[in-house]
Amino acid sequence: MGVSERGCGRTRAFHGAVSISGTAGFFGGKTLGIRAGDVIAIGRDRSACALLYPPGSTEISKVHCKLRLDAQNGCLSLTDSSKNGTYLRGGERLAPGREHVLADGEAFFLATEDNGFVVSII
Repeated sequence: MGVSERGCGRTRAFHGAVSISGTAGFFGGKTLGIRAGDVIAIGRDRSACALLYPPGSTEISKVHCKLRLDAQNGCLSLTDSSKNGTYLRGGERLAPGREHVLADGEAFFLATEDNGFVVSII
């Protein structure tokens, strides 16, 4: 569901900053803080991505997905732009180009579960 359908109710709003932590794969054990207004691209394109996978990570697209922490409403959204998909825990594939609002503790992965992340309030 997109942001317009689900909205960002009080239980989903982040005030201040959040982090994503790698749970597996190349970013396993690493954490990145995200502040209000940030847009973070994840992929292999050195010129476009803040979280950069190595060139040999062929299951990861050049710009696989983007995270955006909306400064106005505190919503953290995830948008897939990949060939191999971005998935939520449980295997639900996100529709390409549509924002999905993430909640505290929600996990997602890129292409395979070997490229996992989890969202946390800082």
